[in-house]
Amino acid sequence: MIFSRYLSFLWISFYLVLISCIAKESKEASLDPIMDKKEEQETYKKEQLSFYFTPSLRNNLLDDNINDLVNFLAQETGYSIKPVIPKDSKAMISDFVEGRADLGIMNTLGFIEASGLAPGLQARLKVIRYGLDHYKGQIITHVDSGIDELDDLNGKTFAFTSKNSTSGYLFPAKMLMDQGVRLSKTFYAEKHDKVAEIVYRRMADAGATFYSAPGPGGEARDARAKILKKYPDVLDKLKIISITEPIPNDPVVFSAQLPGEVVRTLIEAMIKYAGDSEGKKVLIDLYGTEGFIPCQNGDYAPMAEAIKKSAELQGLIEIL
Repeated sequence: MIFSRYLSFLWISFYLVLISCIAKESKEASLDPIMDKKEEQETYKKEQLSFYFTPSLRNNLLDDNINDLVNFLAQETGYSIKPVIPKDSKAMISDFVEGRADLGIMNTLGFIEASGLAPGLQARLKVIRYGLDHYKGQIITHVDSGIDELDDLNGKTFAFTSKNSTSGYLFPAKMLMDQGVRLSKTFYAEKHDKVAEIVYRRMADAGATFYSAPGPGGEARDARAKILKKYPDVLDKLKIISITEPIPNDPVVFSAQLPGEVVRTLIEAMIKYAGDSEGKKVLIDLYGTEGFIPCQNGDYAPMAEAIKKSAELQGLIEIL
C-alpha cells in the first residue's frame, strides 16, 4: 500500500510499549482492585477531588447540568468534588500523569495514551449510547461511484476525519490495510459531517465516518444524518459499503492514587445518578450518554491491538 507517513517511529514505539502495559493490566485487573489496601484508605486524605470532563464540552457545556451531576456525587459520597474542563486532551492526560486529576470521562484513544504514561490508571465504567457500550466506523461512497466493496477502492481518493479519530481513521484504515487496498490519494476533513459532505459532492470517491445503527423508527443515526437538513437526499445518494469491528465507548477513569473504597463509592454514585430520570437527562445533554456499565482496562485491548496491528502491517502507522 502506498502511504505518506504522518507518525514517527518513536510515536509507534511509544504505543507498542503502552499496548504491552494494557495487555498486562487486562490479565491482572478485576472490577474490585486495591480493595485490600486498608492502610492506604485510612491514611488517604484529600480536601477535594477533581473530576475531569472531555475537552470537547468546553464550547457547549451547560453549567447547570455539570453542577447537578457534581453536586449529586458530592452528596452521595460525602466528598468535595470540583469539575474541570482542560483546554485539550493533552492537558487532560498530563494532569492524570501528574496526579492533579482524580477521575474523568476520557475518550477511548486518550485513555490508551494516558494508561501508558500513568501506570495504574483504571477504566472502571463505560458509557452507554443508544443502548450500546460500543460504536463503529463506516466507509461510505456515492451510489453512482461504481464502488460496492472494499476492493473497489483501489486507485480511488479517500477522505478521513483526523488521525486521532478511531471511527474516522484508525479502524477504517485498519480495514483497508487488512484488505490490501491501494488508494491513490487521501486527505483529512477533520469532522465526520464534513467527510459525508465531501463524498456527497463527489470531491472524494469514499470516506470514513462514525456509524450508528438506525433508530427504532428506521431513522438514520450515522454521520450522514448530520447533513440531512442541508442535503435532504443524502441517504439516497450515499451508501455504506463496510462497517468496522466494535470500538469500546468512552471510559470513566480513576487515578491510581485513589483508594479502592473511594473508587467504589464514586462508581456506585454515578450508576445511581444515571438510573434517575433527571440524571439520565443531564447525561444525555452533556455527552449523549444514557448510563454506565462496569468495565476494566482489558475492555480496551482491541483498540491497542488495532494500533499494534497497523504498526506491524506497515512498520509505521501511515496515512495514504
